[in-house]
Amino acid sequence: MKADENAVRHLTRMCRARNLEKLHETFGTDVSDDALRDAVRRYNEVCEVINEIGVYRKLDDSTI
Repeated sequence: MKADENAVRHLTRMCRARNLEKLHETFGTDVSDDALRDAVRRYNEVCEVINEIGVYRKLDDSTI
C-alpha cells in the first residue's frame, strides 16, 4: 500500500469497521476520537513508567 493520504484514509476506515465498531457493538467501548486519543495518552504514560523502572533496575545499587 502506498503511504499517501488516500491510503491512510482507507486504513483508518478499515480499522474502524473491523475493530473499533466491533468493540463498540460487543463491549460498549467508547471508540470516539477523543476516547482513543485519551487511551493512547494513558498507554504512553504507562510505557514511560515501565521504561523508567527498567532504567532504575539496571543501576548497580537498585532496590528493585
